Amino acid sequence: MQKGAQVTDSLMHPTGRWASAILTTVNNGARRHSVWIWAVDGTSVRELIADPEPAAGYELSGGVHSWNATGDRCAVVTRGAGPIIATVNNDLVLTGVLEVPVPEGKSWSTPAWSPDGLSFVVIADWREVWLCDSTGVDARCIYDHSDFVFDPMWWNGVPTFTAWDRPQMPWTESAVVNARREPIASLTNVSHQQARSSADGRVLGVISDRSGHLNVTVVNADGSELFALKESYDHAPATWGPGARTWCFNSEHSHIAFTRNEDGFGSLNVVNLSTGEVTRLGNGVHGCVSWAGDTIVAVRSGARTPQQMVAYDVSDLSLLPEQWKSKRTVLCDPDGNRWRATEIAQWLVEPTVDRCHTMHGDIPFRLYESPEPSGALICWIHGGPNDQWQVTFRPRLNFWLSRGFDIAVIDHRGSTGHGRMFLDALNGGWGDRDAVDALAVLDHLCFTGNYTARRTVLMGGSAGGLTVLAMLAQRQAVAGAAVVSYPVVDLLALAHGDDPFETHHVPLLAGATSVNDDVLAERSPIRNAASIASVPLLVFHGTEDMVVPLEQSLALHDAVESAGGVIRLEVMTGEGHGFSNPEAIDHEYAVTCEFLAEYGLNLSTEPGGR
Repeated sequence: MQKGAQVTDSLMHPTGRWASAILTTVNNGARRHSVWIWAVDGTSVRELIADPEPAAGYELSGGVHSWNATGDRCAVVTRGAGPIIATVNNDLVLTGVLEVPVPEGKSWSTPAWSPDGLSFVVIADWREVWLCDSTGVDARCIYDHSDFVFDPMWWNGVPTFTAWDRPQMPWTESAVVNARREPIASLTNVSHQQARSSADGRVLGVISDRSGHLNVTVVNADGSELFALKESYDHAPATWGPGARTWCFNSEHSHIAFTRNEDGFGSLNVVNLSTGEVTRLGNGVHGCVSWAGDTIVAVRSGARTPQQMVAYDVSDLSLLPEQWKSKRTVLCDPDGNRWRATEIAQWLVEPTVDRCHTMHGDIPFRLYESPEPSGALICWIHGGPNDQWQVTFRPRLNFWLSRGFDIAVIDHRGSTGHGRMFLDALNGGWGDRDAVDALAVLDHLCFTGNYTARRTVLMGGSAGGLTVLAMLAQRQAVAGAAVVSYPVVDLLALAHGDDPFETHHVPLLAGATSVNDDVLAERSPIRNAASIASVPLLVFHGTEDMVVPLEQSLALHDAVESAGGVIRLEVMTGEGHGFSNPEAIDHEYAVTCEFLAEYGLNLSTEPGGR
């Protein structure tokens, strides 16, 4: 079970009559990306830009293309040719493509047009802000004074963006600044993201966690607060990459559309900025939210809903909650038919949310129960560790559900989606507190449900792999087997690593005073190989992993084997930090089934067969 075609980076055209998005199709394992357009009334759909090939959007984020205010030009970042400007006529027929003269070898993202349409800004290498004119003649770097910059826009006629410097991460402390180096929104230990102005440039909105949750605040041009949506829900995930759009203004900036994270589930809502009245449009995790005229378009996903692009008719916001489903139109459902087939759809399961009560507070988890329960359980730990697996479409979970496993997805301390206090609760304790929380949830499930340690498999990748290994180190024979992918094995080596985005965050997470602090070595799974050896362990790692080098898993293999443990290391040739090649993913599934079968845990290699 693997994802196929995908739609990302949905945008409303300024006329309000069209929606555009990046459509990814798959042919013989090869992925191809292009810009498509859809009439919101359903009368037309066609490919708009395919050459040069646009960059890929990612899941519920975008940052690939941007329309100017009049809708006759579209800036697009491409896979290899730098940014381009596509010109279109009134019928949105492509009339030309201009290649912007930028240096080769850079990675480009998130173009954003100036209000007058004479230029746009775009981010290079997550660090530089470039200004490009609308004729495709001139491009120059106008800002490179922060370690990281994301998601540009325009405010008071000046390019403005989210920026932060090491040792911070965007979710620990980040600011909204402009190209003149003037702070627009900046507070100590507060995260800011997704700044954007209204269409008329009169008000600015930004998401920050100064209230304790990532909430939307709107300010006037003079900086005075116009509206603050203070809720006990996060309105955005942590910023792991550019192009997030979980909120937006309507054309008149009288309302905003925003998403909520509801214990991992999601919803799309509209709030009236004058009255504060909130209207819930629909369930599901939404992203790439865009509003023009009477239409909101978004990319939507859920446990049983493959990623799709939907349009909401919001001409009448007085509708009752049960009426909104009829106002939602699916514009693009590129992979839906395959998953709706009877033999597959039966394994698409909606989870339930529960909490494990501990002395450290409540630990949330979501339990997916197989339609053919067997008493076997997978405890799955997300990566990050400051991240969350929201209830989106995850074929990887469906694969194991169809083999009779129930699956618990655990939000240990440090997970996103539960407010800033819960996020910060892991600081100083990575590799310990996360494992304590996950073990508490496992104990809770074994006490309240039909599960045993012997019939449990621990799974996790990257930081989640470290948590799984720490669970094994903290308690002997805690599970029947464990499967980890590209796990963090040596925190000391990771703190000295080359990954520019998050290496500097390791000391704060682990409670180290420097990159040479002994706590990094003490907390590393490589130091606890003898304890880890009590459970059969399968490890996957790619040869091209630039975040956690393969050498970490090689060292783990040798240490556990020397301690007398059972460990199998599968080296995935050509794969990086996360596996993308369909053949590699099929191999991963097959090897995991084979490994679990050796220890009496694989119920079937085929769906429904036991």
